[in-house]
Amino acid sequence: MLEDVFRAKYPSVRGANVVVDRMTGWPKGYGFVRFGDLNEQARAMTEMNGMLLSTRQMRIGAAVNKKNRDAQ
Repeated sequence: MLEDVFRAKYPSVRGANVVVDRMTGWPKGYGFVRFGDLNEQARAMTEMNGMLLSTRQMRIGAAVNKKNRDAQ
């Protein structure tokens, strides 16, 4: 569903995944969308922030690599 919603507006979407709890199989409430075009990615981050996906409001931000985040 996540990929379909983004791909409908942004053709450069290369893939998307929702993170799932290994124990329960339920979504954890966040996911990632990969883009082929950085301009389209920036536009999507602005335009899709606050939009509803099913019943949940999306909060969009850039992903941060764990190695870089932990070093700070």
